[in-house]
Amino acid sequence: MTSLQGKRALVTGASGALGSAIAERLARDGATVLLHANG
Repeated sequence: MTSLQGKRALVTGASGALGSAIAERLARDGATVLLHANG
């Protein structure tokens, strides 16, 4: 994936396996990540 420095991402469903993995990858690639999860 390309560098995401200076980019922001909203990840919904972050408590699930897929959402969590996506959030981790976005953060690793430099994005500022906002997470949303229901219970």
